[in-house]
Amino acid sequence: MSVSLFKAFVQGMTDYIVKHNANYTLVETNLNYLLGMVTGQMGGDFAVPPGLKEIFDRQGLIGIGSYDFSEGTLTGPSYNLAFAAGAYWSGATGNFRSMAAAIDVSMAGQDSDTYYVYLDASGYPAVSTSVQTDTIWQFEWNSGTHVVSAKALYAGVGILFDGDDYADQLTSAARSKSFTKVADRLEEIEVLLGKNVQTPASANTINVDWSLGSVVRVLLDRATTTFAFSGAYDGQKCVLELTQDGVGGRAIAFGAEVVEGTDFTLPAPLSTDPDKIDFLGLFYNDTTGKYYYTSLARGY
Repeated sequence: MSVSLFKAFVQGMTDYIVKHNANYTLVETNLNYLLGMVTGQMGGDFAVPPGLKEIFDRQGLIGIGSYDFSEGTLTGPSYNLAFAAGAYWSGATGNFRSMAAAIDVSMAGQDSDTYYVYLDASGYPAVSTSVQTDTIWQFEWNSGTHVVSAKALYAGVGILFDGDDYADQLTSAARSKSFTKVADRLEEIEVLLGKNVQTPASANTINVDWSLGSVVRVLLDRATTTFAFSGAYDGQKCVLELTQDGVGGRAIAFGAEVVEGTDFTLPAPLSTDPDKIDFLGLFYNDTTGKYYYTSLARGY
């Protein structure tokens, strides 16, 4: 896109007012065009260009905390519902509604009933006993006890995550760990839930990273297999599934990170018959940095 203005004014020109007005109109027209491209030429308090519409393929709140409010007993005399700031994509009208700061909406004088929270054209919440355009919440109001209960998103409204929500998903406070993609974090959760069984190849020494799965399945095919452990989270329950080969009588050993107790001592007395399967359990304590040998089930 390019803009060509009329010839610059020169001394002696008699139609400078006409040219000035033409230039002004041309500049204004193109500025409005640019504004329309930025805002998507759409109404609403907060608009997006058409190219981004595909992202918002259903109506919903932009951020899980948008327009949220608390259930419980409201305080008189106003009995205010305190609505958080937020934004909302209206699938019905194709507009954004937004509110930059928290506001209160009074329930004083309202009869007991089911109420619906809807947004006006400026993105501010209001309550009604009937469904309105851009209804986002519903709740029960008891005028006698002044209690708000049974809060729920209205049918068809979903939560559309915003940037803050996305960033929060990439950080695990419990594990003091950050991710670059939500998909990576979900994969790790599946692993930690024991959905992944590790099957390392037989070797004299097998290094096990327990962050990759809570079960390790190994074929014992030499006199002694030594295990070295790392990567477990605090409280993780780790299981070794150990299968004797066709010879049998194979043994295992551990590094200093594995400790024994009174009931289960090392070296672990595995099955000696060929092809038998034993299960050895460990519990990891992050404070001590130790894997505690806690169980042994043999002879499967």
